[in-house]
Amino acid sequence: MCYSEDIRRKISSSTECSLVSAPHVEDFQIDALISDIRPRSYYAYRLSELKRDMVVLVNYNIGNPLALGNWYDFIIEEVSRTANIRGTVLLGGDRKPIAGCYVRIEHGIMRIEKTVKLRERSTENITHLPSRFIFTQTEKYLRE
Repeated sequence: MCYSEDIRRKISSSTECSLVSAPHVEDFQIDALISDIRPRSYYAYRLSELKRDMVVLVNYNIGNPLALGNWYDFIIEEVSRTANIRGTVLLGGDRKPIAGCYVRIEHGIMRIEKTVKLRERSTENITHLPSRFIFTQTEKYLRE
């Protein structure tokens, strides 16, 4: 899956996909399906809200799990009270599973938002408010 703010997916004619980061490039053209672009996540889960078998959005670095990385789908297997959760990271469009990964709650555990068509959006059905928690925590780790 792609995330509308950070990553754009360029889909080639073959089965391979390449990720292209282009946050502020003018005249940047991409070929992507609307269904592959996710809405922005606003809701940051608290540790007490996390349950086994939930699918959430986490920040994970494959090369260095203690550092900040990219955003992936994550299936929770175990929630510890020490601000770590264990589970399976789902990589890429084919959702390749990587089991036994530990994620720190300080790096952000976000809700995967449902896609709502633009013409169906209204201010009455907003279920979230932007969370400052995730941005505060991310800035803290970037300074270290």
